[in-house]
Amino acid sequence: LLKARLPIEVHHGSLSRDARMTAEENFAKGLLKALICTSSMELGIDIGHVDAVIQYSSPRQVVRLIQRVGRSGHGLGRKSVGYIIANSFDDILEAYAIVERAKRGELEDSEIHENSLDVLANQICGIAIEYGRIDVRKAYEIIKRSYFFRNLSFEEFDEVCKYLAELWRIFYDGNEISARRKTRKYFYDNISMIPDEKSYKVVDVTSGKVIGVLDESFLSTFSGEVFAMKGELWRVLSVEDCVKVEPANLEGEIPSWTGEEIPVPFEVAQEVGKLRKLVLEGFYLDICDERSRREVVEKIREHAKDFEIPAHDCVVIEGSDKNVIINVCFGHKANEAIGRIIALLLSLKKGTNVSVEIDPYRVKLYPASPEEVKEIVLNVRDVEKLAETAVLDTKLMQWKIVKVARKFGFFDKEDDLSRINLRNLIVKLRGTPIYREALREIFVEKLDVEKAKLFFEKIGKEIKLFVYNKFTPIGVETREKFPDVLITKSPEIVLKAFKERLMSEICRVQCVNCGANYKEPLGDLKLKCIRCGSSLIAVVGEKKKELKKDEAIKVANLIASYGLRAVYAMLTYGIGFETAKRILSRFFETEDEFFKALLEAERNYIRTRKFWD
Repeated sequence: LLKARLPIEVHHGSLSRDARMTAEENFAKGLLKALICTSSMELGIDIGHVDAVIQYSSPRQVVRLIQRVGRSGHGLGRKSVGYIIANSFDDILEAYAIVERAKRGELEDSEIHENSLDVLANQICGIAIEYGRIDVRKAYEIIKRSYFFRNLSFEEFDEVCKYLAELWRIFYDGNEISARRKTRKYFYDNISMIPDEKSYKVVDVTSGKVIGVLDESFLSTFSGEVFAMKGELWRVLSVEDCVKVEPANLEGEIPSWTGEEIPVPFEVAQEVGKLRKLVLEGFYLDICDERSRREVVEKIREHAKDFEIPAHDCVVIEGSDKNVIINVCFGHKANEAIGRIIALLLSLKKGTNVSVEIDPYRVKLYPASPEEVKEIVLNVRDVEKLAETAVLDTKLMQWKIVKVARKFGFFDKEDDLSRINLRNLIVKLRGTPIYREALREIFVEKLDVEKAKLFFEKIGKEIKLFVYNKFTPIGVETREKFPDVLITKSPEIVLKAFKERLMSEICRVQCVNCGANYKEPLGDLKLKCIRCGSSLIAVVGEKKKELKKDEAIKVANLIASYGLRAVYAMLTYGIGFETAKRILSRFFETEDEFFKALLEAERNYIRTRKFWD
């Protein structure tokens, strides 16, 4: 279109300010017949002569469709007009579902961040500056007036105050909060919750050309990594004043970062599942053109000849001995949680790297077989803990922990974050308000853990499950990919990740002698009670139930006999007293052999858990 020199221009956020302003002005003056744009033009545009909005591909959300189509038809007596150009089977049904939901007025709920601990930290410092010195209970009541902190517990508030005192941002003695010299600087450096980051130019060393820009929080994860930019794959060579990259053209290379997409909500994905069944029963897609309608009907009929239709209440697992597709209509964020959890458990079971790709209607896994996936899907428990473990060693967690840590004042504004080892940082911050806030934000923005719980609770019951050792027409249909690979690429790396996970655990300690009950990071754990000095202490994982007295005595005797090895055993997922005792009684030539035995016991528990429940 541009080569034909038609009165058309382009508008998107990566263009220079001058180019964007020129396009906006020409469009407002009526000099253009069309403006090709991203979401950069969907907000606040009130131009009377816009006749229609053409949305290419599904808008993914009802609110997006209404907002974009609403840019047209501004004027008394006029109506907004919009067209959607769908480009695949999924796209057609998704766009239809979104339009129907819009007509019924069923908009997505806004995501609200409640009890944001980084915001809380900033506001505590603001209160300290305003009052100079204030009673902690009064400060807590001030914070609680906000709707977003109405459910904040005093224990959480107190913990953030203590942590800010550790970071030298405020004075806090347990009763009063007061400002200190660093309080004002921290408060004004972080007065906006919009991340304030340095940006780095990305330079292709083969051509010397600047190909784009990356934020610093991304860069600390990128040395040697492959990422997608401008539709091509690049490998990071170095990060200095700029990011130097080279093309990554090796066959089979998987990018570790591909940017972000608008997520399709659970409700829309469920409606697409319902539409699949309705179309099979003869439902007429009235607002579609004939070609789109025919494509959907033919695909569904072809699929239904030999296979069950994956729908809102039906999941289909299909594949070969290496590749598996789980057809599940739960939307982006729920499928992200489901996929990561299954990939984690597969990785632990197989001792090898397992990759996962998701879209709103599918989870793709490699390497895996349908029967392996079925066994795991039907026996998943502790979904929230597994979701936490699944994101712990990912780019997603690393990016988030940097942003939250900066907002807490853990880093000064001037600190260069591109040289920080983020894996070590995550281990160091485990159990702190920074870590919990980073995880909370991921669960709100990226992973729908509650819907994942619903999936694993209902699969095989209210949600029917079918398994095929071949691929299906709907299963192999695809529109988009969101790759992410768990960093468990070999048995050695699996063992290393397992050990790092144990070392980062928070221990629940029970003293058999004096009854003390407290929590301690494993790295700081002393094999004596901090209150009475007794060596008869029982240790389990932070989120495990408190041991009964007779159980605590047995575990304490085990720890007294075998020391830290007994602690490692009791912290391992799925290992109880009897299994720990059996493993500890064996002889191991090396520490790695001992940890391999723990890992194998954990895998065995995951494989056989259905017989224990």
